[in-house]
Amino acid sequence: MKTQCMLLATLIMAGALILSDYGASGFSDNCDDNKVREVGAQCFKYIKISGPKIPPSKGCCNVLKNADMGCICKHVTPELKKMISMEKVVYVAQTCGLAFTPGTKCGRHTVIVD
Repeated sequence: MKTQCMLLATLIMAGALILSDYGASGFSDNCDDNKVREVGAQCFKYIKISGPKIPPSKGCCNVLKNADMGCICKHVTPELKKMISMEKVVYVAQTCGLAFTPGTKCGRHTVIVD
């Protein structure tokens, strides 16, 4: 159970990392384990592969806006990518008001903005 929670947190961080690679402003240099867990706890249900796209909560947006996205993207592993939807990560980030530059990389994923 703890391992699954950590994987979920890492997946959430992946979304946050994508945002930092896009040069989004307003991100801090916060990349400790607690920040990663917080992103996972607040945002995983919005970026998991299963289920429809749903707008993120205010709590999720607040955590992402205060996360170091570059750091989070460094935590995106192939195992994590199997659990999260990069399309949903982009959707959540954009819904939270974070800008993405097309072609930005997060982990091994290149972001394509529609």
